[in-house]
Amino acid sequence: MHAILETIRSNATATWIVLISVLMFFGSIVLTWLFIVKIPTDYLTNDHCRVQTFRSNHPVAGIVVFVCKNLFGLLVVICGMIMLFTPGQGVLFIFLGLTLIDFPRKKQLIRRMVRWRNTLNVINRIRRQAHQPPIEPPVHG
Repeated sequence: MHAILETIRSNATATWIVLISVLMFFGSIVLTWLFIVKIPTDYLTNDHCRVQTFRSNHPVAGIVVFVCKNLFGLLVVICGMIMLFTPGQGVLFIFLGLTLIDFPRKKQLIRRMVRWRNTLNVINRIRRQAHQPPIEPPVHG
């Protein structure tokens, strides 16, 4: 253990890797909780797109929001993939990133994902701890 700590202290790259890993771990916990609590309860059962109304009423702002939301979602998915191999909430972060990105058949992919490895149970446990109603499970894939 002493050798590991000495390597981290003497190597700037190792220090940055450890620092980024710790920040990603704690940041993922906070962001995951915030996003999961804000997801509507009918997200998996309702196919209505709430963003379409905003885009049609504000076309320029809609495009800016669309691009920013998709770029942020892509960043969250990439961080989730990294967190599959480092400390963090990898599967949940990928789920949250996918909810932000717009692509064809997104809902079907997310519905399949929540059935994998009890993801929906974990999401609803977090919502329960935040005193939020559970997300309705999808009826079909």
